[in-house]
Order: sequence, then structure tokens, then C-alpha cells
Amino acid sequence: MKKIIFTVLAGAFFSVNAQTIQDAQREIDNENYFRAKQLLRKLQTDPASDKNAVSFYLGNAYLNDGDADSAKLFYTAAFNSESKNPIGYVANGKLALLNGKKEDAKQNFDRALQISKFKNAEIQYQVGDAYLTAPTKDFAEAVKALEEAVRLSPKSTNYFITLGDAYLQSNEAGKALSKYETARDLDTKSAVALIKIARVNRNGRIYPDAITALESAIKVDANLALAYKELGEVYYLSKQYDKVGAMFKKYMELNSDDAAAKFQYINFLFSIKDYENTITETTKALQSEPNNALYLRVLAASNLELKRYKDGYDAVKRFWAIPDVKAKAIDYVNSAKLASLTGDTTNAILYFTTALQNDSTNCDLLGEYAKALYLAKRYSDATAYYNKKQESCGSLSALDIFNVGRAYYFNKEYANADTFFAQFITRTPSTPDGYLWRGKNLALMDDPTNPKFIALPHYQQFVEKFAADPAKNKRGLAESYLYIGSYYAQNNDVATAKSYFNKMLELDPADAEALEMLKLLK
Repeated sequence: MKKIIFTVLAGAFFSVNAQTIQDAQREIDNENYFRAKQLLRKLQTDPASDKNAVSFYLGNAYLNDGDADSAKLFYTAAFNSESKNPIGYVANGKLALLNGKKEDAKQNFDRALQISKFKNAEIQYQVGDAYLTAPTKDFAEAVKALEEAVRLSPKSTNYFITLGDAYLQSNEAGKALSKYETARDLDTKSAVALIKIARVNRNGRIYPDAITALESAIKVDANLALAYKELGEVYYLSKQYDKVGAMFKKYMELNSDDAAAKFQYINFLFSIKDYENTITETTKALQSEPNNALYLRVLAASNLELKRYKDGYDAVKRFWAIPDVKAKAIDYVNSAKLASLTGDTTNAILYFTTALQNDSTNCDLLGEYAKALYLAKRYSDATAYYNKKQESCGSLSALDIFNVGRAYYFNKEYANADTFFAQFITRTPSTPDGYLWRGKNLALMDDPTNPKFIALPHYQQFVEKFAADPAKNKRGLAESYLYIGSYYAQNNDVATAKSYFNKMLELDPADAEALEMLKLLK
């Protein structure tokens, strides 16, 4: 009679659909939460099913998949205070843990154990698992309940595996490995046990043993997606990069309907900087989910890396068009950069403003924002942010220095501009722009009524350094020849002046300024 009572208690929440719920539990154990949810949702429509039990396991599937809010809804549905089904009290206890009410949780767990007379291994297991999956984990309580579960059901592979998880998460890798090996010995076809053994070896950087265990898991169950994902990760950690892609691709194929699996594959491609394939796979994924913010975020970032700014900005626009989109700091950063690089300076400034509110000392952001302000012709703001970058980051890049000089130039702060153009020449002595812009700036600083030609040395340096390539430096050479020729004309050296104006005509026989100056010198 006692044996019959125990059997009823053990199966109280499986109802007539025990195999179906067990299948769902197996998918949860395999970390295939998408399929677990599918099975359980189907079971919800079965009139003969135990709705409380189904809701409980749906809560587990959502919680393990990182969706605590949905899990709470299902745990609430699983509890009925008038019922003597212990699983409802476990659900209520898990709900209490999610809400930070540990004492309430313990009372519910104690009630579940009392109803089952402390003889139901599954209830002990679920209590232990509750402490292990709570926001604030209690490893001592988890181990206590799980050890009791394996005592009551010493042949349960899954109970030993979860007990191993509890030891592993409490930094007792040796005990964890022992439990996983016990699970493997109990069921030599347990691919999950082999995956757990592989994880211990991976964490210990014993990659060959981890690979062996995962290859064995695939031999046991060639359709277990998780094994391919784990093997791909170990290949990556052991720098066997040529083998990684195939594993993640297989993982995605086995989870073709699972958006989370698809994104993991795409995210992996992005993490190894395979931007071409990231764009290809993301574009495919967006065909079925055109408003998936995760895909659009990665698509924008990949195009930015490949300097496909228009395509990247198109992805940004689609991202921000999603109703109530949940943006991250990186979204504002990439949006700002792409807007700036495609000439949309108005929106670039808006994005940069928000991005800097999130990270006010980011050196790259400060420089990019200052550049966007410069392109928007907000020269005073641009120089202010370039100076802020210099104060916060200790230095400016050569391009930053050049842009500061030009911002001061256009703002008619010529003395400040000269300082930065001089720095730019020192930093990049082989770049023509520094000499040309310093000459241009000093020419405007000169007395227009009685010019001293203070820019002369810089235009002369430009000619000395870059006249050998007239095709590349045509505009700068023409400007330099005109200035130098004007200097000699002013000093009554007509022959030398003409020689420079004629050099201008060699560059462009129809140059109006050169022809006009030669007329005046006749």
C-alpha cells in the first residue's frame, strides 16, 4: 500500500500526459527552451492535462531562457492554495524567490515537502533547482535538497547532473565532476552528462578532454544542438578557428525555428569579425523578423566595420523605427557615427549627445562628436569638445588637431588656428595639408593694407616638398605659386614673379588669376 501511495505522489503532477511533460523537461535539461515551450503550449490545450503542472514547467522554461517576467506569470498560474498538489507550492516558492522574499519561499517549499511526505524525489529536485535558478542563489539549500533527491532516486541521471551544477556554481569543480561522471555511468547515452563533463574541463582549460567529451556527446545524440554549440566554443577557446563556424552553423540548423539560436550564430560570426557572413545571415533572418532589434543592431555595426556607411545607416533608421525599441548605449554610438559618416549631421549630433550622456569620458566619442559639430559648422562647439577630449584623454589624434585648426580658422580665430596647424605639421611632416592650411591662415592674419607676407615660408615649403607630383597637388601648388609670385611682384622682382605665374599656367593654361597677374606685370 505504501508503494502505491508513493507512486501516486511521484506522479501527481504529471497526470495522464507524463511522457509529454517529461519530454518538455528533457528539452529544458538540454537547454533547448524553445522546443520545451512548444511542447508545453500544446499540452495546455489538452483537456486531460494538469494545467498547474504545465504552467509550472512553462515557468521553468521561461526562467531558464532568461525571461523572468513571463516565468512569474506561469508560476502564478501554477499555484492554487486549495489544491494539495505540491508542485503548486514549489511554483509559489519560486515566485517568492524571484520577488526577493526568501522566507515566503521557504514556507512554500516546506509545505510542498510536507504534502509529499518528504518522499517525492521530484519535489526535492525542484526545490533544489529553485534555489539554484533564483536571482540570489543559495547553494547550501540547493545542495541539501538535491542530495536528498538523489538519495530518494539514486538512478536519476538528471538529478545527479543538477547536483553537479550546484557544486560547480559554488566553485567545487571536483565534486561537480564526480556527480557528472556518476550521471554518465548511470546512463552511458546521456549526452547532457558528457556536455557537463566537457564544461568542467573547458573551465579548467583542459581543452582536449573537453573536445573528447563533446565529440562523444554528438556520437550519442547527433541531433543535440547544444553539443555543437559547446564544441564550437571550445574550438574557439583552443584557437582552432577553422572548425568553429561549422559547429555553430550545425547548431543553428538544428534550431532553425529558434530565434535565440539563430541570433547566437549571428552573434558568434560578429564576435570573430566575420562581418560579411554576419551581414548575409542577418539579412536572411530579417526576412522573417523585419523588426528584430537585435538583428538590426548587428547589421548596422557590421556595415560600419566594413565602411558601408549607407547600408549601416539604413539599418539604423529601421532600428529606430521599431515601436518602443529598447536601445542600448552602443546603439546611440553607432547611430551617431553612421549619421555623421553619411552626412546627416543634425541627427548625428542628437545621437552623440545621448551617447555622451551615457559615457561622458569616452575619448573616441568626444572626437567623433567634435567632428560632427565641425561638419555642422558649429565651430565654437567643435573646438570646445576637441579641447575637452584633450583634457580628458591627454592627447588628440593628428586628424583631431587638423580639424581643431580648421574650426578656429573658420571661426576667424587665426592665432589659435596657427598653433594647431603648426602642431599638425610637426605630427605629420609629409602631409601637404598642414603647410597649405597654415599658409592660408597666416595670409589672413597679415595686414591687408601693408602685407608682410608672413605665410611665405609655408607656401615655399609646400612647393619644395610636393611640386614633384603636380597632378596630385595641383590645387595647393596653384595657390602657393600665386602667393609666392605676388610676393615677388610686390618686391619688384618681375622676372621671378612671372616665373611663378607661368608655373600656374603649366598646371592650367586657362587659369584666370595667373593670366591677370601676368597682364599687370607687362
